[in-house]
Amino acid sequence: MQCSRSKDSEGSDLFYFRVMTPKRLLVILKEEKILDGRAILIINEFNESLVEKEINKILEDCVRPSWVEVAKAINRHLNWEYDNIQYKTLDEASSLF
Repeated sequence: MQCSRSKDSEGSDLFYFRVMTPKRLLVILKEEKILDGRAILIINEFNESLVEKEINKILEDCVRPSWVEVAKAINRHLNWEYDNIQYKTLDEASSLF
């Protein structure tokens, strides 16, 4: 999923998630024994419309006054490309926003 920071912004940020069925989940659990559930949508049978509705619910819940706050809120549910990146200088970090 790609999100633009604002209508006037040239940049965008990527958020990732997986969609899987309970059957696939069982296969993973059999192999891995444990699965971190963040950024995973579990659905009985793939239905693009249902996935889109769920993502829209997440996004509606993440409305905030600034892009940084929005991105952090979305990151609670989905994987953000900038999650856990460490910057050496303030200029390096602020160039993203």
